[in-house]
Amino acid sequence: MHKGSLINISLETARITRCITYLKGYCLYLFRENDRKLIEVMYIKSFFASKIAGAGVYSFGLELVNAGFGILKKYYFYSDKEAEIDNWIKIINTSNDFFKFKMQYEVFEEIGKGHFSIVNRCIKRNTEAEYVVKRIEKQKLNTKERDLLQNEMAIVPVLDHMFIPQYITVSEDNIYIYIVMERIKGITLQEYITKRKCLPEIEASFILYILLKAISYIHNIGIIHRDLKPCNILVELNEEQSAVMVKLIDFGFSVIAEPDEKLLDPCGAPAYVAPEILKQEGYNKEVDMWSLGIIAYLMYC
Repeated sequence: MHKGSLINISLETARITRCITYLKGYCLYLFRENDRKLIEVMYIKSFFASKIAGAGVYSFGLELVNAGFGILKKYYFYSDKEAEIDNWIKIINTSNDFFKFKMQYEVFEEIGKGHFSIVNRCIKRNTEAEYVVKRIEKQKLNTKERDLLQNEMAIVPVLDHMFIPQYITVSEDNIYIYIVMERIKGITLQEYITKRKCLPEIEASFILYILLKAISYIHNIGIIHRDLKPCNILVELNEEQSAVMVKLIDFGFSVIAEPDEKLLDPCGAPAYVAPEILKQEGYNKEVDMWSLGIIAYLMYC
């Protein structure tokens, strides 16, 4: 058990309480100092701590933030001893599951969903650079999904191409896997086609050229996407709402395969999947080109 004496300040009620703080197991207990009444219990495996500026006569402060993706909760503690604050930060952050990711990134609103993931906007704390984080809850994955996730985890760190979002880091804890990526401010090609109805030939050709470059790159390094469709393509727009950049995303169904290897597992969206996948005849990278042909038809028609 770890014990300390801190000042707890609740900003919501402007209430200042001197409290005795106990850490037992993964629970942080706050007792009011004058009568030892229990104020609150926090399960700190879902919180992380960081140093902040002091308040009033207290020179040093600690901010405690929940590391979940739901309603954000913050607690503030203060002390006149820097060593005490540093000690609490060290103890709390080595007790939780989330601090390695959450100490570096602040997570904001949900901006999309994948096959077994949720995508949120995030900001790196020390640089204020904006990214997206793909969050995957491991316990919800079935055996096939775990295999696909392992493929994606092997693939995303090696991708380095101007028409594929840059992958910043991949990390995990006991509950989630976090894939942090470059953020593209735009809309999906599905949304763009729906909005425009059909695209001029020169614009459709521009988009196809970029996609061909991206697909050629992944094929040359032995990767098959296997889930090419308009909602897995991001389009960045200019002020006139025309496409100026296109990027291929979502490698959740991607796989590393030898040039002559024949894959049998079915995957992909039915409207875009190649016949050899449906017939389970064995397939390779050519299935991506079939899907791209469907996408080209949708843009031109």
